[in-house]
Amino acid sequence: MKILAVVSAIDLALRQAVPSWWQLFKGLYELGTDLVVIPYVGRSIESLWWRSYNNPCEIQSRFVNRLVRFRINTSRSPSKTEKKNLGTPFTESFIQLLANVFTAPKWLKTLRIVLEKECDVDAVLFFNVPPNQIKGIPTLIQKEFGIPSIFYDMDAPDSIPGFSTSRLAFNWYSNVDLSEYSAIILNSEGAIPQLEHMGGHNVHAVHFGIDPDIFRPVPAIKDIDVFFYGQGDQFRENWINHMITVPSRTLTNSSFLVGGKPFRTDIGDVKRITNMPISSWVEYCCRSKINLNITRKHHAEVFCSSTARIFELASIGCCIVSSPVNGLDKWFSLDDEVIVVNSEKEAIETYNWLLPAEDIRFKMSEKARQRVLKEHTHKHMAKKLLDVTKKYT
Repeated sequence: MKILAVVSAIDLALRQAVPSWWQLFKGLYELGTDLVVIPYVGRSIESLWWRSYNNPCEIQSRFVNRLVRFRINTSRSPSKTEKKNLGTPFTESFIQLLANVFTAPKWLKTLRIVLEKECDVDAVLFFNVPPNQIKGIPTLIQKEFGIPSIFYDMDAPDSIPGFSTSRLAFNWYSNVDLSEYSAIILNSEGAIPQLEHMGGHNVHAVHFGIDPDIFRPVPAIKDIDVFFYGQGDQFRENWINHMITVPSRTLTNSSFLVGGKPFRTDIGDVKRITNMPISSWVEYCCRSKINLNITRKHHAEVFCSSTARIFELASIGCCIVSSPVNGLDKWFSLDDEVIVVNSEKEAIETYNWLLPAEDIRFKMSEKARQRVLKEHTHKHMAKKLLDVTKKYT
């Protein structure tokens, strides 16, 4: 199968370029897919697993990216963001005007050129590309080339009206016709009815998969008791309090390490570390006796809304303690592969039980990694994506 992938970004220096895209694309390649990639934001990057074309709006996309990042960084406090819609009316209107006048016409021209040159593309997939910025393009691709367009939203349910938060730059579902797409893929089963209600046809769930060659155990001395790494505390403040702040002040003989930023709430008696490359993060995970999975509000509450972190930790071979996640038992065996705590009292009791119990931690971590190898690798994810795509080609 040959796929043309228009992806939010592929340059890992940009926030929109998540490592999950790289792993998924590697999985597609390993399953024999001929993959052609064009980034929607930032520069194009070649790899061993795909061929690429230049972003036709690279300069413009960098300007808009700076604008929306500035907007987010200046209105990030939880008290403000939960009351606001995504972005501001001016920011959204300006970005939409730019898309209508400049972005969409340039992209349509580029896609026509690429599809004519490649000539045997089976499907065009849009990965986290705002559908309201490319309105009409999926319809024209179907009409002119007879191939389907499929939209893949990996930020559900946060991205979807009714669930959405200001963590994202703007509302990409406003004034959009989802029926343009032959199919829609989400990382959230619970959000499927909302997308169908909004006019989406053939909505499917494909959950995260992890490359076990990247996220793998490395030799390390277990010199950290409890470790959590995440991009800030927004929309998970309560569980950070229950699982880190209170326990770190209660278990005074245990070491707590928290990585990432920004954290604007009190996180207790912990050591801090800022951002780190994946290789360093994997090492810290392996140095830790207990690794925490603390999921943001809507991903935790909306049924089976997957995030990469739980699968990454399991693939690394961590002993995982998690906040409650609706549907987590579909991916892992609770208490056997992952332990869920429901209060700060349970968190403290669980840490007290696990920290001296090396054998129990080891058995849990081994079972969690084996579950990933059996069901949740990047190849599993790629195969599910191909299975959906083939239905509409």
